[in-house]
Amino acid sequence: MDSITQLGNAIEDYGITSIIIGAIIYLIVQTIIMSVKFFLEKKKEKKEKNASNNYTPHEIMDIQQLRHYHTILIKIDSLIKVRVPLMNLGGPVRTKIFQKMLTIYFNNCKEAIDELLNDDITLENFGYKNQSMIDKVLTKSVKEWEEDGIPPVVIAKFQQWNSSRISYVTLTLSDISSSQVVDTVVEKQYIALNLYSGVIYLTFIDAEKTLINLNGDLTGQYYKGEKIEGLH
Repeated sequence: MDSITQLGNAIEDYGITSIIIGAIIYLIVQTIIMSVKFFLEKKKEKKEKNASNNYTPHEIMDIQQLRHYHTILIKIDSLIKVRVPLMNLGGPVRTKIFQKMLTIYFNNCKEAIDELLNDDITLENFGYKNQSMIDKVLTKSVKEWEEDGIPPVVIAKFQQWNSSRISYVTLTLSDISSSQVVDTVVEKQYIALNLYSGVIYLTFIDAEKTLINLNGDLTGQYYKGEKIEGLH
């Protein structure tokens, strides 16, 4: 009753129009305050999220955390979903061949790296675990390429170009493994992931070199019922 009485008195003193205007102003002010609070909360969340992505190997306590703080899996996913579909390698059928090859290869890389980061990696088995992961990716990719009907000449030539990358990775892994300066398994694995990230991007160059080198060898062959065109 007191509230009703106060409202009645306010209407008598100020009039209904003034009361309505005051209520509207109050609602506007409250909306602005809530909007500012929401903005500040989102800004705080973004800052915390960015901070979590700027960890150094020294701050990461175990291998499993690298899955969240290293960007390699996100980069591979971007290659599969964005870069590979945009490829254009001289003709529609040739492009399809290399899109399929790289999609298979990158998916296998992503799966193997994800499994590796969930594995029990120690200083003692670091080199073995990483080299086994690389061997697994290559073996599985070749098998799936053959099952997909990728022309054997393409597989052989791509492996020839890509072998120099793999040799470099193997030698670098050996250096990382034996390093006394990099003395924690998290640091070693972090460096290895950076190595893989760079080499995976270079695979696009290997695909392009394979295409150029195989111009005449591919022309006239068939892939999934389509005749492979020549380069012009």
